[in-house]
Amino acid sequence: MSRYLKLWTGIGLYVLVSGAACGESQKDPPALSQASPQQAAQMNPECRPIPVDGGGEGGEGGEEGAGSGRPAVVLSPEQRFQDRQILIDFADQVVIPAYEQLAADTQALSQAIQAFVQDPNSQTLQAARQAWSVARLTWEESEAFAFGPAASLGLDADLDEWPLNEVEVLEVLNSGDPLTPETVAELESGQKGFHAVAFLLFGVDNNKSLQDFTERDREYLAA
Repeated sequence: MSRYLKLWTGIGLYVLVSGAACGESQKDPPALSQASPQQAAQMNPECRPIPVDGGGEGGEGGEEGAGSGRPAVVLSPEQRFQDRQILIDFADQVVIPAYEQLAADTQALSQAIQAFVQDPNSQTLQAARQAWSVARLTWEESEAFAFGPAASLGLDADLDEWPLNEVEVLEVLNSGDPLTPETVAELESGQKGFHAVAFLLFGVDNNKSLQDFTERDREYLAA
């Protein structure tokens, strides 16, 4: 697990350390600060724009960055962050442990859901709901640094698409299509992830009783 997390994290840290565009320059502040990223790159070869994709809940794009009509954040070579040890410590002591905790908590959620599906009672239902709350909190904490594959591979959206389209989730429930991990993986982002699981576990107003769960609900949760 750690080597994959290090690779994941390393992609984002490489951007922080070595990827930078050019902003204000000591030599010619007015010209470079008023130039577009493309013009700045022509004026100073050391200046490169960095487009930032993704961000926001569910992988939604933010207002800044590529395609926004606003220039990318730009830094001169002198302004680039130099202390690599801080970044390494950030990865090893913050990012990687957070992702390891997220992996553990989502595994616990999966196990709690399977226990409820196999033996639906008030105790297993409460345990599944509590496991969802724990995993959800860990995910929210990890979003503070959800750069790299979390955005570029769409993992953020598949886990956290919002707002949830309840109509689309109900379409899956009413479709009669097979519900397996493979078929759920092919669903739209709004039909899976934390919010879809919450809809199935808690109901619309957090008032779903044990008797309200259908066999189809449990199949969807298990998948």
